[in-house]
Amino acid sequence: MKKSLILKTVLILFSVVLFGYLTNYIFFTDKLDYQEITRVYNEDHNKVLVGYIGNCGALCSWTVKVDLEDLNGKVLRSRVFYSTRCGELAIKWIDSEKAKINSVLINVYEDRFDSRSDIGSACPN
Repeated sequence: MKKSLILKTVLILFSVVLFGYLTNYIFFTDKLDYQEITRVYNEDHNKVLVGYIGNCGALCSWTVKVDLEDLNGKVLRSRVFYSTRCGELAIKWIDSEKAKINSVLINVYEDRFDSRSDIGSACPN
């Protein structure tokens, strides 16, 4: 009886820890370790759009994000573009304020794109 209670307690604790781990990566992908994959410089404003990719393996899909940074690497606007289920980035400055990121045209100083809630292409065309 005592061994059965200990076994059940250990199984419940293991299940809680495993559930917490999976929930963290499935629903909170901002905690991924991102790696820089591209940077596109804007000569007009001396700003850089920096693209990052993250993946947690089999637990979630590829995630890409783009931050607006200055030349020293300071993040001015985090997650200007954020997309799950895509492992590619195509970034092009259109003018001094607008950029086309994976077929989505956004004002990088005012707008944000999040594929989880916005309509648009998450991957490059």
